[in-house]
Amino acid sequence: MKEKILKFMEGRYGGDELSRFGMVLAIILTILSGFFRKPWLNTIAFFFVLYFGIFRVFSKNTTKRYGERLKYLNATEPLRKFFRQQSLKIKNKSKYKYLKCPKCSKKMKVPKGKGKIKITCPYCKENFIKKT
Repeated sequence: MKEKILKFMEGRYGGDELSRFGMVLAIILTILSGFFRKPWLNTIAFFFVLYFGIFRVFSKNTTKRYGERLKYLNATEPLRKFFRQQSLKIKNKSKYKYLKCPKCSKKMKVPKGKGKIKITCPYCKENFIKKT
């Protein structure tokens, strides 16, 4: 059975980030349509399930699907970068303190628990003293 599925999927695009986004959005819309009793939300959810869940995964036009994926990744890059930075800040909260330069307002991290230290901004070379 596994060999038949692998043979069927040979040459097809398969799932990616855009497909997962569409499927999650479809689930959310289905749940919302139940809460708000809006049947048109179910229709939109069905479209996402049909397009992202079936069409994109089983498509043999891999170059077009890859291009769609790149457009999606480029469009969502600022949001994904923001969440990566926030998760790093949370993860390193016990080791580092995040400060803004008083001159150029760029953010930088300094070691936590060192007392008052002289900090040189790596961007504008401004010197200032802060407690860490």
